[in-house]
Amino acid sequence: AEFDVGMVTNEQNLVCALAWELWVRTGKLKRHHNQLQSNTVPILFVHGRQDPIIHFGEVQRLFQISRNCILETHEFGHNFGPPEHQGKMISKIVSFMKRYASHKSKDGDERIIGSDTYSESVTIDLACISK
Repeated sequence: AEFDVGMVTNEQNLVCALAWELWVRTGKLKRHHNQLQSNTVPILFVHGRQDPIIHFGEVQRLFQISRNCILETHEFGHNFGPPEHQGKMISKIVSFMKRYASHKSKDGDERIIGSDTYSESVTIDLACISK
């Protein structure tokens, strides 16, 4: 589909594959998985089932090992699908951001997540993005 075309060239894909191999061999993948298992900050995974760049199985694995996360899937590729579907997905992301903009830790302290992002000003008004 035209909204999923042109993301990564073959050359870039090869570089990504080599970088992934290095990440695995140096133990960074295992460290990342360990961090996700002990995570207390809410995470939203958004992934397309037809993603040609990152296999859907990768997000399933991250979702299974992560704590405190939500998996939102769609039937498209690497992007959020055609324009008529994008608004729905962005709306779900905005809802997540508004709900979890602040987070209480186990000890009851409130932590502001992403203090550079003000969730009250987040909108799904896509017209403002295209300007």
